[in-house]
Amino acid sequence: MLVDTHCHLDFPEFDRDREGVIRRARDVGVQFIVNPGTDVESSRKAVRLAENHKEVFAAVGIHPHEAVKATISDLRQIESLSFGSRVVAIGETGLDFHYADSSREKQKEVFMAHLDIAFRRNLPVIVHQRDATQDIMDIFEKVKFQGRVVLHCFGGDGQFLQWCSEKNFFVSFTGIITFSNARKTAQAATMAPVDNVFLETDAPYLAPVPMRGKRNEPCFLPYIVEKFALLRGIETIKAQQITSKNALEFFSISTDEGAKTNDCDTS
Repeated sequence: MLVDTHCHLDFPEFDRDREGVIRRARDVGVQFIVNPGTDVESSRKAVRLAENHKEVFAAVGIHPHEAVKATISDLRQIESLSFGSRVVAIGETGLDFHYADSSREKQKEVFMAHLDIAFRRNLPVIVHQRDATQDIMDIFEKVKFQGRVVLHCFGGDGQFLQWCSEKNFFVSFTGIITFSNARKTAQAATMAPVDNVFLETDAPYLAPVPMRGKRNEPCFLPYIVEKFALLRGIETIKAQQITSKNALEFFSISTDEGAKTNDCDTS
C-alpha cells in the first residue's frame, strides 16, 4: 500500500484521462492520493475530486505563484473549504523566490495567513519553498507554529534538513531523487529522520527515471519508493511500509486494507 502525498489531479494535464490515472494508481498499490489546491478554484476542484473518489483526499490553499492575486475573500474561502470532510491539510502554501510571479512581501503575508488558518482548523500544512529557505525558517521562528508541517518536494541542504528535524517537521521527496544530477537531494533522502519522511510524485511534474520526459502520474510512485529504499539501504517493502505509515498518520487518514499490486500500464 502506497500513498502519493502530493499530486495535482485537478490540473488540466489530466482532463483527458483522469479516471484512468486514478485506476492506474490503484492498480500499482497507490491506495491514497493527496491533491493540494493552488488557488481557490483549484482547491474547489480538489475537494470535488476527493468527494467523488475514495482514493483522493484534498488540501486547500494558495500557491506562492498565485499569492499576488490573493484577497481577503480568497483566504476566507480557503478556510471555508477546509471544513470539508475530505480535506486533510492546508496548502500548498509557502514561498518561492525563484520566480517573480508574486512579490516577496505578498507571499509572506499570504503564507502567514495560511498558517493562521491551519492553527485554527488544527490541520497540517503543506509548504512549498524554493530559494527561500532563510525566510521560511524566519517565519516559523516568528509565529511559533506548533502544528504538523511538511516541506514538500524537499531539495534543501543539510543545514535546512537539520532545522526541519529539530522542529519535528516532515520532509517529502519526489522523483528528483532518481535524477543523476540531483546528488544533494538524494543525499538528503539518506539523512532525513525515517519517522518524518514520506514520498510524492508532484504529478504532472517531475516524472522519475525511467519515465523522464513523460507526464508524471501517481502510478510512477513505485519508482520513487524503489530509489528511496536503495538510498536508505532497506528493502522496498520496508520503504513502502515506513513512508505510507508516516503519511497516513500525518494526514490523519484511516484505512484497514491495502490495494492490489499490478504493473503500471500507461499505454
